[in-house]
Amino acid sequence: MGLAAGSIGCWRCISLAVHSRDLYPFGLSVPGRPGKQLDLGDQHCIHCVAWWHNCLLLRLPLHLNQKIKLICLCLNALEKEREIISQVPEYAIVASSWVAVKSYYLLFDMLLVTKYLITCSHEAFNSTHAEIQNYLKKIIHNKCIYFNIEGLNTNHKIGAILKRKAPSGANLKRININQQTRYYQVLKKLAKYRLDEYKRTKGIKHLSGKKKNEFVSSEISINEFFYLYRIKSNYRDLEFLSKDIDKHEFVDFYSNYFSLSLNYYNAFKSFINNLSTIRLGEKLI
Repeated sequence: MGLAAGSIGCWRCISLAVHSRDLYPFGLSVPGRPGKQLDLGDQHCIHCVAWWHNCLLLRLPLHLNQKIKLICLCLNALEKEREIISQVPEYAIVASSWVAVKSYYLLFDMLLVTKYLITCSHEAFNSTHAEIQNYLKKIIHNKCIYFNIEGLNTNHKIGAILKRKAPSGANLKRININQQTRYYQVLKKLAKYRLDEYKRTKGIKHLSGKKKNEFVSSEISINEFFYLYRIKSNYRDLEFLSKDIDKHEFVDFYSNYFSLSLNYYNAFKSFINNLSTIRLGEKLI
């Protein structure tokens, strides 16, 4: 199938085709000019499009160099761990404790670079973890970027997500999974993580009144998975290490988490490189 990269007046249009399997695995490729066709063969795709007023040629700032180095270091650390696990499966028990943290910082730095390249502002590098997540939701909401899989393209009201109920036994299914059901299950779990974090940061035990209204009316996206799971695994959810779990389940967990992270990495790597070629005259990663 093909994807046309169009233009609106003087706006530059860059189209990103995201190859997917089920909901999560994907990678990006970008055509160079408005109107140019992108041949994606027979692969199923998610499409992501962004527009920018100007194609400014920027100088390479120090902060950008530092972020690119950190991105490479995080990726190398994850790849080395995966290689060790392939030879010593027991190491997955240790590596699984921190894969969420390492994966998150890999993608966090990529989001900072993405924001910088879109906004052309050095202030992008000062974004906090919460701010960069809100920025991603904002550009999705404003359709600066979008995907053709609605789940990745939609921000949801937390109140509505918390009220959803999954069919009986849905949590136990490992094969023949209904993708929409599992999608909302993951979103509901993320919403509960957000609730825990909201209570912690606000210093409250129970949600009521104005704070409750504020929380349930806020939005959540499936793309916040890495951020929220990092918080839980980093601070409070490591008790699984003391459980009687077979080492092969740790291997599967690490492998699946690494694959998910790598697919997001590859998606934004292609996006960053094509946009940086326009902005800076060179690929960054």
